Amino acid sequence: MFYLIYISEVSSDLESADTIGMLDRAITNNLKTSISSCLLRYRSKFIRYLEGDMDEVLELFDRIEIDKFHTDVSILSFGPIHGREFNTYGLHYEHFRVDYDNYTFLKLLLDSFITSGEDALDPKPSSLHFWSTVRMFLEQKNQSGKEKTRT
Repeated sequence: MFYLIYISEVSSDLESADTIGMLDRAITNNLKTSISSCLLRYRSKFIRYLEGDMDEVLELFDRIEIDKFHTDVSILSFGPIHGREFNTYGLHYEHFRVDYDNYTFLKLLLDSFITSGEDALDPKPSSLHFWSTVRMFLEQKNQSGKEKTRT
């Protein structure tokens, strides 16, 4: 099992309709290759965590580097892992759009530090603990969305 984390600039060509199509293609492709991933969009940046078979992850990254919706693509971190952080194949996505989301993002990072102490001292968002915290955040958000729709 292998992970790779990259950051990129969101292309100015990316429209809302393009985002939906890009996400749908990513989910379909990830399911075919047993890749799990999480894509975060904040302001004009994408940051993405990929995990799966090393060859499959590297092939996907090669395609991302030439994708028209990404510019200035840079690898933040990569290496072997013992197991998946995101158990379901596909793509988990979050777009931090409004000021409230800045607070949520800060809370996420602070909570990560408080619960993990020295393990969270790595200031780069490429630390694996950061992605574990992102997964928990997205699970809680999805659960609260389900509760709202039940009432």
